[in-house]
Amino acid sequence: MNTIAWNCQGAGADLTKEHLNELFHCFLPNKFLFLSETKNNRNFLQDVQVFFGYDHVCTVEPVGRSGGLALFYMDDPSVTILYKDAHMIDIETRLEGHTIFMTFVYGDPVVRHRDLVWERLSRMSTYRSGAWFMIGDFNEITGNHEKRGGRRRLESSFLPFRTMLENCGMLEFPYKGNSFSWVGKRRSGKVKCKLDRAVANEEWHALFNHSVVEFLQLWGSDHRPVLARIQSNVRRTRKSFRFDKRWIGKPGFKEAVISGWGHFDDTPARNFHQKVTSCRQKISSWKKQNPMNSATLIRELKQKIDAAQDDEFSTLEELEDLRRKLIEAFREENTFWEQKSRDQWHRDGDRNTKFHHAITKQRRALNRIISIKDKHGKLVESEIEVENVAIQYFRDLFSTSSPTELDASLRSISGKVSQADNRLLLEVPSEQELLARTA
Repeated sequence: MNTIAWNCQGAGADLTKEHLNELFHCFLPNKFLFLSETKNNRNFLQDVQVFFGYDHVCTVEPVGRSGGLALFYMDDPSVTILYKDAHMIDIETRLEGHTIFMTFVYGDPVVRHRDLVWERLSRMSTYRSGAWFMIGDFNEITGNHEKRGGRRRLESSFLPFRTMLENCGMLEFPYKGNSFSWVGKRRSGKVKCKLDRAVANEEWHALFNHSVVEFLQLWGSDHRPVLARIQSNVRRTRKSFRFDKRWIGKPGFKEAVISGWGHFDDTPARNFHQKVTSCRQKISSWKKQNPMNSATLIRELKQKIDAAQDDEFSTLEELEDLRRKLIEAFREENTFWEQKSRDQWHRDGDRNTKFHHAITKQRRALNRIISIKDKHGKLVESEIEVENVAIQYFRDLFSTSSPTELDASLRSISGKVSQADNRLLLEVPSEQELLARTA
């Protein structure tokens, strides 16, 4: 599903109409097209609706010659307008069988009034449950790193916007194009800012984990259109082995490690890889028999505690045992997401699983490769083409060209590792060293 949001700065301008026509035919925003600063009344926007073939248009009238919003959309799926004012249109709809929420935003251009928009969105988050997506011209940035030119702003001036995004649980998408979506001129020269963006909460990223944002060409307005390609399909790949800290101390885990590794004897270096492989296989077999889904366990324990509270025959000892198990399950869940988030400044004792979960989702989204150039300089974007380019690159990199005169090539390279250091590096670690590292 393609969705476009654009601050067009007057839907009736000649260049704007040309750009809209190009956007529609090149990117097919087949579900939603959102325009802010339309500067035109509903009658004109209904003509635009008919021209592009949309079933409906939801409008907010401009005030004089400024402002105005328009959301064009189709009948399928059905759309419910939950709220609209001069700065947003909030809807509920369905996508791929899921109920979703989408908010099309136009941040107040007057700084002193902008906090009212953030307050409205933050209030929505208190009663909203489910996948939530925002897109539009927010008229604000999260920090000086999203700005080029002009005077630097105080860090405190970004707090209201960042707080709203945090309160709503919003995370960025991976993107293509120039993210400095607005360009203007000031006395000091040209200024560029990332005023336009698309963000979504954790539930949205889980459902539509293949979504991508693209900042399109800048013409017809001083804002770039923002294109969101919303997709859920992702190719399933074989999961690699990852050590889980929650295994430590669990019944049978130590025995699985010992069984896989074998005796701590003078292991030849050539057998080290075999021991690691065997150890991994034994742990994987143990893991299948001992599932570690803390989230599922937490739900089950909550249900048991709730039932025990109503059961006249349950004892205080049984209830306390369930509570202890619930505390331990929460601790394991927090450890799991702390490890996956790779958050370096986390302190032992912090308990914020939702934070670590969000960090993990954000890292995965930003680390996804959505396009790459092959060795001929051609840009490829499909997942299978990106995979093939990567495989070919490393195949070429690590394939030998069968050089002959190695001594001449190595003659000018000075040695950095002494014979004594080399012997130390080749030594097999003792049992005491291994135990000390895992303590």
